[in-house]
Amino acid sequence: MNKIYRTLVLVLYFLTSDAKKKHRKISSKPHIILILADDLGWNEVSWHNNRIKTPYMEELSEQGVRLKQSYVAPKCSPSRAALMTGLYPFRIGLRRGAIERFQATGLNTSIQILPQYLKTAGCKNHLVGKWHLGYCHAD
Repeated sequence: MNKIYRTLVLVLYFLTSDAKKKHRKISSKPHIILILADDLGWNEVSWHNNRIKTPYMEELSEQGVRLKQSYVAPKCSPSRAALMTGLYPFRIGLRRGAIERFQATGLNTSIQILPQYLKTAGCKNHLVGKWHLGYCHAD
């Protein structure tokens, strides 16, 4: 859990640092930062539990949108697939288990995912962290 928080703090620092702001162009499009943290419980963030201190996540979420009702699978790949496709994991064959490195399976590349929709809308995309939706197709 500590590794997740350290990674999030580093990403948030980079995204909000003064050096980054100096070079940022003013855009009419919103900046979308989507954070999916494995094994992060509902009561493990400061806005749900005052004994937990997550000030950077809290500040970022106050300026954005907090999902208040969400459902996840007990494994990372099905949760990521649902978030990226908007489909229930069982509809795309990812109901159980994680897709491991070099496993000859993964998310069907014929299904359009969130970054593709955003790209067609003129947005730039970047992924930080693990993918866990398959690696065996050139697309």
